[in-house]
Amino acid sequence: MHEICLQLKDVFIIEPRDRVFTDTPIAHATAAVHMVIEYMLHGCTLAMQPIFGTQRLLDDIRLLKPNHILASPSQHKPLSKRSDLREGELSFVKRVFSGAEKLYESDYNKLDAAYQKGGVQTHLLDACGMSEYGTMTLLSSDSSRNWMLPVPTTEHRLHDEEGNVIVGDGVGRHHTRTPARMLGYLNNPEGTAEFFDSDGWGDNGDITESKTFPDGRQYLDVLGRDSDMTAFTSREGKRIYGLLVDRLLLNNPDILEAQTVALPVAGEAEAHTLATYIVFEPDADGDQKERLQRIVAECRKEFGGLLLPTKYQILERMPQNGTTHKRDIPLLATGYGDFTDIDEIA
Repeated sequence: MHEICLQLKDVFIIEPRDRVFTDTPIAHATAAVHMVIEYMLHGCTLAMQPIFGTQRLLDDIRLLKPNHILASPSQHKPLSKRSDLREGELSFVKRVFSGAEKLYESDYNKLDAAYQKGGVQTHLLDACGMSEYGTMTLLSSDSSRNWMLPVPTTEHRLHDEEGNVIVGDGVGRHHTRTPARMLGYLNNPEGTAEFFDSDGWGDNGDITESKTFPDGRQYLDVLGRDSDMTAFTSREGKRIYGLLVDRLLLNNPDILEAQTVALPVAGEAEAHTLATYIVFEPDADGDQKERLQRIVAECRKEFGGLLLPTKYQILERMPQNGTTHKRDIPLLATGYGDFTDIDEIA
């Protein structure tokens, strides 16, 4: 496997910022690398990405009849809403992979239920990674939905805010090394040098937690992109990440989408307040105030006052500008409606 990965890296070069491979045929380098790696790990004979776009995944599966399916969460999600998915029609599929970013538990449950209805022979396998490393670097485990195990050809370590390697359990910026890595960004040696250090370790840009489980292995939980994280330091000096609020909310069956950000407080240097943008499911129970009351109660129970959003904005849909980053949400949501303060909810 090591020798094959070394061969792969000699031909795998991607363009800067090349992240989303929707609407690309299976011949794309990323899909080709996926196919080789997953063949060796799982006996995969055909891995596919949607050819015609995110709304066409089910149609592509019906047409190509693959025994293994590989797609990103954005490509998978529309399938769970397809009313024409028939009982047992996907019984030829042995395994389904979800790659790129991790799935939230609520999305995982919906997708897995849809594929099980279709007759897929095993449960959905969640994975994540980056194109720079030949894509897949972590696989979901049986121990927990959030905790993942490294792909055998990869090494992982976390760095603290000073850049020091964290020994043992902890939370820090995620770095990865693998022989399947790309040679570099096309015509961008500066970008390559910024991403990889001299020893071949790449900076993922993710904030990740590591934890040693009773089986003695180190598991990883990718909390989110560092650039998208709303970070706080508690009075005890502990670093807290606002994405944990999103994870809690997205496990609520009433909520379709949620983004929690820190907004500056006017006139107070360094001060901020937590704000959450929410899209409710069309069939969510109760009126808007009742839903918000349940959300506030959930956050109080889980986090106390430390990660309790004080402002809530209800949207019909989450604003998009290509790939939506947390830092862009407040500007993109301007004019979509007013905030509801927590004092109005209680």
